[in-house]
Amino acid sequence: MTREERFAQLFTRLGNSKFRTSFHLKQKDLDYIEEKGLETIREHAADFIAKREALAIIPNDGKQTPTKEESRSSH
Repeated sequence: MTREERFAQLFTRLGNSKFRTSFHLKQKDLDYIEEKGLETIREHAADFIAKREALAIIPNDGKQTPTKEESRSSH
């Protein structure tokens, strides 16, 4: 299966999601896209993901606050 075919399947499944199809762009968003251009939007999205969402090393991994259940059982 090619990358394009995988994306086509993914977007078909997403398009059938009642939850995801309930979101719509507002006029302000449409105007922003028109002003900046889709290529700029894509660049910003890629930059956002690279900097904020795709960390290979999570600095605080394993240091999350335990749930009440976990903190009770450790006493």
